Amino acid sequence: MAAPKSRNLIIVVAIIVVALVAYLATMQTDSRTPGEKISDAMGEMSEGVGDAMEQAGDAMQEAAEETGAAVEGAAEDVSEEAKKAMEAAPEAAPETPAEAQ
Repeated sequence: MAAPKSRNLIIVVAIIVVALVAYLATMQTDSRTPGEKISDAMGEMSEGVGDAMEQAGDAMQEAAEETGAAVEGAAEDVSEEAKKAMEAAPEAAPETPAEAQ
């Protein structure tokens, strides 16, 4: 087994090696051609546009459902009021044309 000082030295050297490898990996030059770079960018952009269109479609569907529910509720309210008015109309109307004058 290694002595404590040599063990610490091994740990420090291992950390330096890992840091150096990580630095070199991040500093590696991009060897793609400009056409490949543009193609990759267009692919990423089209994915983003597709996601945005899907979200917009979902929002439109939700809005349509909410609007449909609101219209249905309003139609029911109008129907109920019309029934009440029809029920009250015979009571308010005169019985004969002569009474109307």
